[in-house]
Amino acid sequence: MSFEEHQVKRRRLSENGSELKQQEDFSSHEPPHERPDRENKFSREREMADQPNKVLLFTVVNAVYPITTDVLHMICEPCGEVQRIVIFRKRGVQAMIEFGSIQDAQRAKASLNGADIYSGCCTLKIEWAKPARLNVYKNDDETWDYTGAVAKKMRLRG
Repeated sequence: MSFEEHQVKRRRLSENGSELKQQEDFSSHEPPHERPDRENKFSREREMADQPNKVLLFTVVNAVYPITTDVLHMICEPCGEVQRIVIFRKRGVQAMIEFGSIQDAQRAKASLNGADIYSGCCTLKIEWAKPARLNVYKNDDETWDYTGAVAKKMRLRG
């Protein structure tokens, strides 16, 4: 497909999309003042995720080698105090890392975003996370609390 054909196709798709939206607006039986403010809700949630806080969301692209709490702690520690790490693997490898301060998190985001953990792979994409604090219940390869709170809880139970 040529560049011009591609542009024409995109124009048709966008025009059809705007027609559908207009039809939806006219077919709605709710008066405009009674409709829920869905668009503002989603934009507020996105803005909240764009706000700096102590927790960062790391997405590891092309994760060829194992990613553990030890690996993430080792690369983040030079940026500031790492308090908690939680790794989840539903869609690839992602982790949330809580730092000791917003400044530490800002430093980590600025210096590590786009960097490779290992040469040519395990590239980091870093965004602000929505949660302001992480909850960690055990220390292992997937979750770790570096503040010592988990160890204290385990001693109290045992």
